[in-house]
Amino acid sequence: MQKIIGLFLLGVLNNVQVYGQLLSQEQLKKEKAFVSLEQALKTPEKVIKLELWSSNLHEFPSEIFRFKNLQVLNLNFNQIKTLPDNLYQLKYLQVLRLGHNQLSRFPTGLEKLVYLRILDLHGNQLKNIPSIIRHLKRLEELHLHENQLKKVHPNWQHLAYLRFLNLSENQLQSLPITKKHSLKKLKMLILVENKMSKGEQSQLQQLLQRVEVRF
Repeated sequence: MQKIIGLFLLGVLNNVQVYGQLLSQEQLKKEKAFVSLEQALKTPEKVIKLELWSSNLHEFPSEIFRFKNLQVLNLNFNQIKTLPDNLYQLKYLQVLRLGHNQLSRFPTGLEKLVYLRILDLHGNQLKNIPSIIRHLKRLEELHLHENQLKKVHPNWQHLAYLRFLNLSENQLQSLPITKKHSLKKLKMLILVENKMSKGEQSQLQQLLQRVEVRF
């Protein structure tokens, strides 16, 4: 009987570990993704990963806010034009993929997602990256290629955990950075197919000597 009770308590503890707290990257890899909104809504507390890419979505489904433990959300390849301002309610979100939608401005509210590690906004219609980018302090990967970017706010250089940044296929003539940048962990910066002069390229390479910069 004690053994049975012990196993029961262990199961309860395992559920506590999974539902209701932040998972490590290794734990997230083991989690099975829900690929149907209808199926996910049957057990909303168990939804850690939600994959709704290529689902012909024209707007952000409000039902997603029912998934209080959501940590990975993939909405790539849809037709979403705007996002709600209260995304911060998805407080455990670590990975957000919104590539190939129809977003024309950087979503407000993202800066309040304090655990966000990976942000994918490639293939949209963004024209600038605002100052609030600085507040995404845990960001490790930022995918912004295939947009219409003409300006990235200097605050991008204060993303101390950033390892990878893709800005290829935009309209950038410069990328603001100073000697006081915080990009100690940056490994790769991709700027292929922009409008940067040789002088701008040279300056970037000089300030980011330990980074693989691709023009």
